[in-house]
Amino acid sequence: MRYCYFLNDYPLRKIFSVWDDTIGSRDSIYVVQTAPNVVARCILMTSDPGDLVLDPTCGSGTTAYVAEQWGRRWITIDTSRVAIALARSRLMGARYPYYLLADSPEGQQKEAEVTRSVPKSTPTFGSIRQGFVYDRVPRISLKSIANNAEIDVIWDRMQPDVEQALRDLNAEMEGFPCPHPVTSGGRAGKLLDFQRQEEVRLPSGETALTSEFLEWEVPREQGTPMTGKTLALWQDARKALRELELLERELAKPRSPVGEEKVNAASRSFEYALESLNDFIEDPSSAAASALV
Repeated sequence: MRYCYFLNDYPLRKIFSVWDDTIGSRDSIYVVQTAPNVVARCILMTSDPGDLVLDPTCGSGTTAYVAEQWGRRWITIDTSRVAIALARSRLMGARYPYYLLADSPEGQQKEAEVTRSVPKSTPTFGSIRQGFVYDRVPRISLKSIANNAEIDVIWDRMQPDVEQALRDLNAEMEGFPCPHPVTSGGRAGKLLDFQRQEEVRLPSGETALTSEFLEWEVPREQGTPMTGKTLALWQDARKALRELELLERELAKPRSPVGEEKVNAASRSFEYALESLNDFIEDPSSAAASALV
């Protein structure tokens, strides 16, 4: 599979000759009542705002109801007084969305906001034949992304946060005993070993540490979080590692009061904590039993 297309990636879809989204009218009040979306699609395909729509078989008044909603004038006829009474009550009690006329000062201003352009300064006359201000659904393609003039501004604003988050993640994963498989980039198929500080050369010629994520290697999905005994053992091992690193830095200083005995003791404590964690990960039942002995 090369591409995965989700329903919410693009909220509109092309309409073909087969209409599989039109069903019978719900909550019908008349015996031969048509679904409003069927009538609306026919009116929108064949007329413009301000045009006159004629329905010689009024019925429940669906055609007049939809025509009024979409800014069309209408005439509807029926021989039945029952149908006329139903249509009249339906139209008199209907509530419609509010639309802005394109041929109005407010419409010109809203059109400029929607299209991100300069508002027009031409005179307006309130003509409904100019249509309404319609919402736009952007179609994002690789070309539109490459030609986006704001991409450099977005990069300058967001990239420092991304780099800081990556540094925080690598610092948090330092010493983690479980290797992580890389699924993308030049190291795809290899394992990150968070306990080894070794440099490797990427296919691009750059170097990277075997214990650190690169930006494109960070998993998009959250893994199973550590809980209970695993989390407690991990915290113990991490605490022991921090204490060992602190003592090693103090020992490297001239005239340090820290002796090698303390460093060796801290090293043994870290090795014991790490071994306990690894044993529990490999076999939780045996590790728990040995801890009780």
